[in-house]
Amino acid sequence: MLFILIIMVRLFLSVSISLIIILGSGCRKFTTDDDPTSGRKMENLRVPEGFSWETGQHVEFVITSGFSSVISITSEDATVTFYKGFYSFINEPYHIQILIPAHVQTVLVNGMPITITGETMEVTLPENQAPGFKYLPVKSAGEITTSGLLAAWNFDENTGNIAYDALGSHNGAISGATWGTGITGSCLIFNGSSDNVNVTNAVTLNPVTSLTMMLWAKTGENKSAKIFQKGDWDGHGIGQDKWNGWQGGVRLSDNTSHTLEWNQGVPLLNEWYHLAITYDGTTLKLFVNGQLKNSQPLTGTLKVNNRNISIGSDNASQKFFKGSVDEVKFFGVALTPEEILTYYNEPGNAPDTDGDGIPDNDDFYPSDPARAFDNYFPAAGDGSLAFEDLWPGQGDYDFNDLVVDYRFKAVTNASNKVTEIYGTFIIRAIGAGLSNGFGFQLPGTTLLSSDIAVDGYKFRENYITLNLNGTEANQEKVTIIVYDNVNKIMPATAGSFVNVVPGKPYITPDTTVINMIFTQNKYTLNDVGLFDFNPFLIINKERGKEVHLPDYPPTTLVNMEYFNTGQDDSDPATGRYYKTSTNLPWGINIVSHYQYTIENRQITSGYLVFATWAESSGTLYPDWYIDTPGYRNEANIYPMP
Repeated sequence: MLFILIIMVRLFLSVSISLIIILGSGCRKFTTDDDPTSGRKMENLRVPEGFSWETGQHVEFVITSGFSSVISITSEDATVTFYKGFYSFINEPYHIQILIPAHVQTVLVNGMPITITGETMEVTLPENQAPGFKYLPVKSAGEITTSGLLAAWNFDENTGNIAYDALGSHNGAISGATWGTGITGSCLIFNGSSDNVNVTNAVTLNPVTSLTMMLWAKTGENKSAKIFQKGDWDGHGIGQDKWNGWQGGVRLSDNTSHTLEWNQGVPLLNEWYHLAITYDGTTLKLFVNGQLKNSQPLTGTLKVNNRNISIGSDNASQKFFKGSVDEVKFFGVALTPEEILTYYNEPGNAPDTDGDGIPDNDDFYPSDPARAFDNYFPAAGDGSLAFEDLWPGQGDYDFNDLVVDYRFKAVTNASNKVTEIYGTFIIRAIGAGLSNGFGFQLPGTTLLSSDIAVDGYKFRENYITLNLNGTEANQEKVTIIVYDNVNKIMPATAGSFVNVVPGKPYITPDTTVINMIFTQNKYTLNDVGLFDFNPFLIINKERGKEVHLPDYPPTTLVNMEYFNTGQDDSDPATGRYYKTSTNLPWGINIVSHYQYTIENRQITSGYLVFATWAESSGTLYPDWYIDTPGYRNEANIYPMP
């Protein structure tokens, strides 16, 4: 009996000590030791130094072409567009930086298969491009008959020193200009110092009540020059200003000159533009690419001068144009806006309703000249951000303390400049009791906060300070806070966890859209750097306590005293951030929709090849998050309703 009693006492003490240890741990989260179905433990992984934990690969495409074109980079099956923009041929390569899933090995550039073999890919576009590619603008040789035409120099001879008038009466003498490939047929190329075409004055080339002057021009230099001029200072014409770009004007019989600017700054070099001015006795108008760019009420008759017409200069003596000129037309009537647009979009030409140089079938905004393309990041759909919030202490590696899906839509114009960016953020899970915030930083070093207006954020607390434009104050780089307390944006119905424990009520994810409006015509997508944006967690409303992705730098407002405490092994001097001594992270970015693990289950227990991926520095199983047979243990992944 005594022996049995001793055994019972020992069992009681053992159970009691175990209960004391468990109860004394307070809010300790369970680890995979409590889960008999778990895979390898994160703490035991041997992750190589320098592993980035990236699920996407940054690739820079350096594209060379002998012509301008829309550039489209898609998946191999052409179902996903990674990038779309416009390459204006300027005798130098076009640089595009994109982020594609790490497991993608082949993409299509304008339909041409390109195998990804490194971080920089040089691509030369052949002239026999895949279907869907086109020269821009595409123009047929067909003519449009319009009454009032006084003369037309089409420059289609491609030889000789005479520019023939299509009407036969006003041929021009070519001085120095050389022949080249035009918007249709051939054109004349002017050197900017002496070349011109001189057309002898005639009574029929001096309209009195109305006129239209029209041509295609491609400039090779931003300089002040005349392109098509009847007379000198006392005449009418179309020209270029060094600082303000395209312009046109007339001289009235009262000896006053009136000039209009197109108000869009300097034009793209080596890119064709259709230019026209009209005057009908009441209004002077300037059109570029078929669109009215400027107008001025004006009355009076046109001044008649006895000077020649000069193409490529001012009176064949000064302000010489450097570039190409084609399809020059002179009317004694004012064409209507519809007729101007018809000349720009001649029969057979790809329609360009808004005149921005992007054909309608390639233009996401065919009626809006300020916008042309939508580019998405990630391209294929929502990406997922998953965080641990016990930093600098080691987490439990279920990566569900905050799970946020995200996707950016960047709108760019025909010059590839950003007009606005819309960031959509969806809170899907909150596996933490702390009141955490969330934000992101744009990495562009030339990006000015004052050039962006931001709205759409959701604040429920008062510890974030904003500039008047909606960006966070006192930051070196542009920083945008999306939420200051996710628990008040998407509160739990019971307890403190949201959508991480199976069987508990499912809460519909919250969707927030951040609107970022940019100063027009200033920044490219490369300047903004969406492909390398820097998301972060703000722990428990303590603004200086941030958790970023591994090796992503903190913001200006971080409290540096947290580094190298707990399990954090950051070294700001070398750019090492937010890793443990064994290179484990506190946050991961999956460039695809991600089904996270349930509470208390490490990510390795749900994604069975995750550990191999990490230990191979991402070379093995780069698609570890995809629902591929053998990749998952569904019992440890939160079931989506």
